[in-house]
Amino acid sequence: MKRMRVIFCAALAALGLSTAAFARSEIDETFGYVGFIRYGFGAVPGGTLDDRGVVACPGPLGSLYVAGTASGDRRIVSAWLDESGGLDTRFSDDGKESFDLPPAVRTAYGETGLCQSDGKVVVAMEFADANDVGTLMLVKLDPATGKPDPAFGAAGWVSFDVSAQVGGLNKIEVPTLVSPGRDGDILVGGWYDDVRGLRHGYLVRVTRNGVVAAFASAAAFDVTASMFGAAVASPDGAIWAATVHASYPGMPSTLVRLDYATLKFQEKLQASLGAGFVPRSGRLVDDALVLAGATGTTPVVSIVRERGYTQTPLPAIPGANAVRSAQVVPRANGNLLVAAHVLDARDFGFGYYFASLVRAPDDALAPDPAFGVGGVSFTTPTIVTGCTPVGPQFARMTLWNDRPVWVGSATVCDPGRPAHLDYLVLRLKAPGA
Repeated sequence: MKRMRVIFCAALAALGLSTAAFARSEIDETFGYVGFIRYGFGAVPGGTLDDRGVVACPGPLGSLYVAGTASGDRRIVSAWLDESGGLDTRFSDDGKESFDLPPAVRTAYGETGLCQSDGKVVVAMEFADANDVGTLMLVKLDPATGKPDPAFGAAGWVSFDVSAQVGGLNKIEVPTLVSPGRDGDILVGGWYDDVRGLRHGYLVRVTRNGVVAAFASAAAFDVTASMFGAAVASPDGAIWAATVHASYPGMPSTLVRLDYATLKFQEKLQASLGAGFVPRSGRLVDDALVLAGATGTTPVVSIVRERGYTQTPLPAIPGANAVRSAQVVPRANGNLLVAAHVLDARDFGFGYYFASLVRAPDDALAPDPAFGVGGVSFTTPTIVTGCTPVGPQFARMTLWNDRPVWVGSATVCDPGRPAHLDYLVLRLKAPGA
């Protein structure tokens, strides 16, 4: 990766990140600079300085493997981080690797990722051509090399054109979720727009070898479902999917069962997941679907079973105008950790929101008194290096040696350079540390 120039900002003050409102005891200050680290990569010809962190996963030999798009959607860049947040040179001469995106790609949208149980990493995104017409694309990365896994699809890539499956498609088919299926399968969900500008959800099942095995449009059973907020391989051998109805305000999110093999609609398990509740992500924990989302500006966690659910509102954030995304991961001590991307009235991300919840046998959730203040930690980062204040963009949360790792990007200004996006990684401490 000799053509790459890395920029590392060790000073949190240069990022303008204020930690005054954060429970500092929850930040792992041994990582980067008081828990944060930023990496940017020099632009390649025809590209820009924009680099977006998409996914972080436990990597080989105890490393943290981070991947995303770089140079303004010209390439994929991987970086291996060591325990302190520095680049781990055991995997390349400089701890990084990159490869070009296909030349027909002009813009990537909706980048999201998945840490698979076999150690491989999937990045899903929409590739748009010069006319902004999109195609769903997946690449499976091998964290041992930072390159595409040749056993997956065509040299590591899978391309799927939603417009070939659905009549009346306009241009967009952006992914919003990627989840594990059975036997290494990958479930990818998102939305497409029709010629009227209305959104409809879609779901695709891809085998571990990169074969598109099934496709479903939510319009086939619910024309008001604008996307899937979550989809998991369910305990009953099917797929449980939570719908979102953004194009139809007031319509409740629902839980539906789809046939695993064909993705055909079987039944609506729950006609409502709660008034105003919008699921942003979900995962199977034990035998229940755990959804993270929001009701208005209040983050919410819901534990959903086939015929009922338990919903827990979390403390709202003063000044929040929206909760754009939310994710939940189970920790080794049985607690659930929640992370949310909070927006202000200008639609800017302005804070890191974390909550730790103790789960009872009856699915009741209670704040973890040992975490933050009342089970919640929040901080408001501000860019003060000459840029218009713009906070972080939340991509993915994972656990690395049972320590929560938040990965995404933030807009920053470096002297003599235009405003641009860099990878941003934050790490919290392990429970009880």
